[in-house]
Amino acid sequence: MRKCLLASAVALVFIFSVTWAARAADDQTLAEKLLEVMRANHQITEAQYKELKKEAEKEKAAMAAQARQTQAAETQAAQAAQAAQAAQAQVAKAPAAKPAPNALQATWNNGLRLTSEDKAFDVHIGGRIQLDVADAEANDALNVWANKQLSPGLNGPKVDGFGDQVRRARLAIDGTLWKDIEFISQIEFAPTYTTSTVLSSSAKFTAFGSKASAEYFRNLTTGYAVSFQDLWVGVKDIPYLGRFKVGQMYEPISIEQMTSDNWNTFMEKALPMNALVPTRNLGFEVQNTICDDRLGWMVGYFFAQQVSTPYNGVAVDGTADLFSPHLEDTDAAVRVTGLPWYEDNGAKLLHIGIGYEHKFRSDSTSTTNPGWLDLKTYPEGYMFSPMVDTGYFTAKGMNVIDPEIALVYGPFSVQAEYTWAFANNVMPAFTNGNTGLPAAGVTKDNASFSGWYAYASYFLTGEHRPYNKTPSTSDYQATFGRVIPNCNFNPSSGGFGAWEVAFRVSNVDLNDTAAGFNGGNETDYTAGINWYLNPNVMLKLNYVYATVGTHAAATLAKDGSPLFPMGHENIVESRFQIAF
Repeated sequence: MRKCLLASAVALVFIFSVTWAARAADDQTLAEKLLEVMRANHQITEAQYKELKKEAEKEKAAMAAQARQTQAAETQAAQAAQAAQAAQAQVAKAPAAKPAPNALQATWNNGLRLTSEDKAFDVHIGGRIQLDVADAEANDALNVWANKQLSPGLNGPKVDGFGDQVRRARLAIDGTLWKDIEFISQIEFAPTYTTSTVLSSSAKFTAFGSKASAEYFRNLTTGYAVSFQDLWVGVKDIPYLGRFKVGQMYEPISIEQMTSDNWNTFMEKALPMNALVPTRNLGFEVQNTICDDRLGWMVGYFFAQQVSTPYNGVAVDGTADLFSPHLEDTDAAVRVTGLPWYEDNGAKLLHIGIGYEHKFRSDSTSTTNPGWLDLKTYPEGYMFSPMVDTGYFTAKGMNVIDPEIALVYGPFSVQAEYTWAFANNVMPAFTNGNTGLPAAGVTKDNASFSGWYAYASYFLTGEHRPYNKTPSTSDYQATFGRVIPNCNFNPSSGGFGAWEVAFRVSNVDLNDTAAGFNGGNETDYTAGINWYLNPNVMLKLNYVYATVGTHAAATLAKDGSPLFPMGHENIVESRFQIAF
């Protein structure tokens, strides 16, 4: 019984001690009173009283010390919090540290971009890979004609068969330096195939000794790398002038020609582009836009004397003097474009334009003349040889006129161009070998050639063809650009990418019987379907039905038989492309 009472007393003392630890004076009084009451009631002995009192005093002292420590810690924490808040307030008041003005930040925007905070430096590192596979089946008439183009033992035109190739493999660095300086360096690593030269049907324009003998057909697999494509520097934001560029670039003519090969609707450009429209040349150009970029112009002067290709794939001129421009082999070109209708950031627009080029040439028949001309084109399948070709000829000059039109109405678009080329003082047939003198009775005539195309396309998934109102270092002014799918291909989330269907008809006529040209007339019908998996990856599938009309002269084949419109071939081709 006494043990129970002792335990109860200890418990009560402990409870009161804990409960009233914060009130030290009252706790001591209550404990003493409790012990006094218990001692008076003889519930505890005197010895027990004294022992319990000592224990209570020890516990009280310990709890008081703990309370002091807790209070000190809380005070210290509060002071630290106040100091941290004060420091944060100081940091907030202090101006933010600015990065170095020329520091570049790397981002991905459909390609790797290195950009400074003030946008004065903006460098894009990109490239493209295009892998093609194609199969062509020519009818008997076309095969017979092709096999009779050259003497036995030489490779004739490639008009049928199966093949694959690296169409393009390019690495590009372009951008802006110090806000106003623009540049691009675009290097081509894919082989430059030399599959075709002058056709037998136009051999009378190549009877100049080495000029003719050096221009036979070659195997499809031959070619050289490396070469340059766009390679220029320029200045932008020039008052009144806009932009000035110098280097190698497309001459300003034709929306189809100047639109990047990455973004053209079909795998290959239309027939007139290769035969009649100039490509890249070394020169300089001025361009600008006005009226909220809805009216634009480009004008340039180019040195186009390059007529042969050595082993490194870089063109040189026939005089072997690459460093001395020849006025008898230069081009002047101008292009004017307008947007009479432009809505919804380009989702609806009407583009019209016209391009003009004059080729300054010499009609000298010397083999050192750098201004020889040769108009030809392969069908809309790059792996196969030209079926129309004027052969080499000389002229005093040639004018090219190219009106263009394009309509975008949401997912639907149409585009068309007509190209007309007029060569004056053409020197036709020669039979005097290397003498440089015309055959008896031969006079200088004028000759004209023409071509056109038209096509329509439709995005099944609702996208539209993006339009470049202003130029960038990677895209030309007043052309079409990169398609951005509404939903990228992603099987896990149900994304299908963008799907586009298209159909094109194109024609080129390289006959001019009055001037003695038998180059041929070709019409191609091309159907295509494009799958844009995302802004960087796409697949293309084209079917081309190519028909070759009459080559005007009866000397079209070695046996004297002409090629009538029954000559045709079917081409199926596909492309896998990555562009960034």
